[in-house]
Amino acid sequence: MDIPSTNKLESRRLILPILSSSFAHNTALLLILWPLWWILGVEQFILLIFVSIEAIRHLFRKQGVFTINPAFVFSLFLSLWSAIPSLWITPDQVPVFLKGLSSTFAMTILIGLFISNVRSADEWWVVAKGLMVFAAYFATAAVLYVFGIWRGTFRSGMGRVLPNSLLTSSAFFDSHWDALIWRNRRILNRRHIPTICFWL
Repeated sequence: MDIPSTNKLESRRLILPILSSSFAHNTALLLILWPLWWILGVEQFILLIFVSIEAIRHLFRKQGVFTINPAFVFSLFLSLWSAIPSLWITPDQVPVFLKGLSSTFAMTILIGLFISNVRSADEWWVVAKGLMVFAAYFATAAVLYVFGIWRGTFRSGMGRVLPNSLLTSSAFFDSHWDALIWRNRRILNRRHIPTICFWL
């Protein structure tokens, strides 16, 4: 009786493109496409979606083995610290608070995934280029806002899809109604120009 060789067994495995793609390239793509997430109105929770998908990929690819280092531990501590206000927030603040808290923990998970998956200089450079493009977006937005070139809003993709009753009655969904450069609507002034130059 012939025993199938290892090569034949490996060739019969189901290979999914989503499992074979690089974490570094996926992260860079997430950052480079940030204007798209902003226009769609999903930029505030796209990171949570991304790390959820990447965590599942990690479970399949590396059996869920994570590399723990001081940076991850410190980030986890900060995430737990950010959960303390849950002791005194009011019920109407819970949706917005949970949205912010989920983003904080998503960033911690992202750090863990980065440490566990980005192992070569080439992969580091791929993520670094994505971060540079991401920083350029924010620097450009800051310049447009500070100098008054554009401070307007427009209806986001989510704002066009979701019912108006849901958008106006929920603090969670209301923040996704319009796409604007500075979501907290604080008016910047020329004192922020040195910071913007630093970003550039």
